[in-house]
Amino acid sequence: MTRLPLTFAALLSFACAGAPSPQTETSTEATPTPDAADQARDLLERLEAVAQMPSDERAAALDAIDAIELTSPTLVDTQRICLRMHRETLVLEARHRAFEERMGGVDPATLSPAEQTEARDEAEALRTDATALEALMNRCVDALTAAIEEHGLEEEYGEASSEPVAGAVDGELTDEDPRDDGDRPHDDYPIELEAGWGLEVQMTSGDFDTFVTLIGPGGSSVAEDDDGGEGTNSRLVYQPEASGVYIIRATTYQGGGRGAYHLIVRAGPLAE
Repeated sequence: MTRLPLTFAALLSFACAGAPSPQTETSTEATPTPDAADQARDLLERLEAVAQMPSDERAAALDAIDAIELTSPTLVDTQRICLRMHRETLVLEARHRAFEERMGGVDPATLSPAEQTEARDEAEALRTDATALEALMNRCVDALTAAIEEHGLEEEYGEASSEPVAGAVDGELTDEDPRDDGDRPHDDYPIELEAGWGLEVQMTSGDFDTFVTLIGPGGSSVAEDDDGGEGTNSRLVYQPEASGVYIIRATTYQGGGRGAYHLIVRAGPLAE
């Protein structure tokens, strides 16, 4: 199973969470013109909306966004980087679906050595490209943050950061996945968290006993859960003390666990 990003809404929330609060003191910087602020707002709304569309509709919507003429260099940069991120996500999703359709349900033991090598190489290529896509996602977050700050939208979009970041992923543990120290296959999902936020991760499967580990920015496990959910399903709840990029590791309690799973992630500021 290849790691894929959660949602563009999550990216926007990450950017909003990182944007500073509006200053009450008089600023010496030029106030953005209404036209520029409107362009920024329109671009952000379009980018967020396109992520909610079915795959077969996204390409045309991205082309429409690409055709928008923007006056601010920051918005042009945001447009370029985030469109690239969306388009590369579409390509990776299509490759992943094709791989799953071809290999799903296939017993590796029935494949020839050459076919097994080909499948492993393709799975590794998908993982490598997914890692590169994560780096592009980070650039998109930086561009979104710059657009929000430069065009005076911190207060407007800062409200979005008080809403939970949510994402859902359908995945599968296979023999091709990387193994942890306990020889258990796993899928890793990076998520940016702020100190003091609440995080809830639910992992369910009808095929195996699920297990969730949260790896902190320092690379060590900071929380884990086996059967916190119903039956053998997992439910991890955590409040990070430090801001940074964490890794949600979806795996199995027993090394032999394989099969499909569903992962739900919610994160955001706790209610005061």
